[in-house]
Amino acid sequence: MRCEPWAETTPGALEIDTVALCGGSLSGAIVWALDATDIHSGWTEVRAVWNRGAHATRKRLSEIQAALPFAITKLDFDNGTEFLNAHFITHFQSARAKDRAEPLATIPQERQRPHRTKNYTHVRLLLGDDRFEHYELVEPLNEALREWSLWNNPYGAQRRLLRKERQPDGKVKRYHEKKASTPCARLLAREELSQEQRQKLQAMLSSHDPIAMRASIEAKLRALYSQRAQLQAQQDDDMEAAPESAPLSSVPARGMAGLRYVRSVASGSLDSLHSSPPSPVRSPTRKQALPTSPRTTKAKPITVSPIVRHRAAS
Repeated sequence: MRCEPWAETTPGALEIDTVALCGGSLSGAIVWALDATDIHSGWTEVRAVWNRGAHATRKRLSEIQAALPFAITKLDFDNGTEFLNAHFITHFQSARAKDRAEPLATIPQERQRPHRTKNYTHVRLLLGDDRFEHYELVEPLNEALREWSLWNNPYGAQRRLLRKERQPDGKVKRYHEKKASTPCARLLAREELSQEQRQKLQAMLSSHDPIAMRASIEAKLRALYSQRAQLQAQQDDDMEAAPESAPLSSVPARGMAGLRYVRSVASGSLDSLHSSPPSPVRSPTRKQALPTSPRTTKAKPITVSPIVRHRAAS
């Protein structure tokens, strides 16, 4: 458990997190976004992960490790089960850095992070709060996120958070860099950067056109949302075609939509997929049998908890 603020002066300390692309509901299997941010430079890589599985998360983080222009020296994450498992921890504890002979140190974890990962700027601003619940969307989404990371790190300028101070009135004052800079420029400004790493970053800057990359990202996102609409329409047609009281063997199963339908029925009853019927009212004979009180009391107004109102509105 690590609770002190970050004080990293060299690149390599990654803070990783997962973002649910659930549309407001965590029910069922969905696509998650794996977000890895270097604390010193702000270099951020985002990948798509299906259902936040241990093997899938480890595989995507290995892809991020290969895409980074520096070696990973430290991993920091929360208490999510996609990270706290023997498969994930054993793999990265046995890994060796390129310029070090000893294995990586024990992976720390913390619950409250002074420097948050780029969940909002790199995921929410790009994909919003939409729901991605189809397995067929993992690879197209991963391609768009990979190119988005390749565009943002060399060309997306940002002001890095330096420190935070809590004022006497309870408000938190944040101090940022005065001049915005890209993560790639921060790495190139380091004098101790190796010649191989410097050549790799300079080749990245010279071999890509940011305007063309931006247009390619938007085209991939349009194709992604078009495919998502087609899969959702196919799933809705399958649900409407299946009668409510039909047995499991008579449910039409077409591709992954049918597989998700079978999984949802296996995890609960078929009636749970639809809105629950209203609760039955008491019969008139039962009402007459109840004792009546001679006193008449004034009906109290019904009060609704703010939490209930918030959930009903959402």
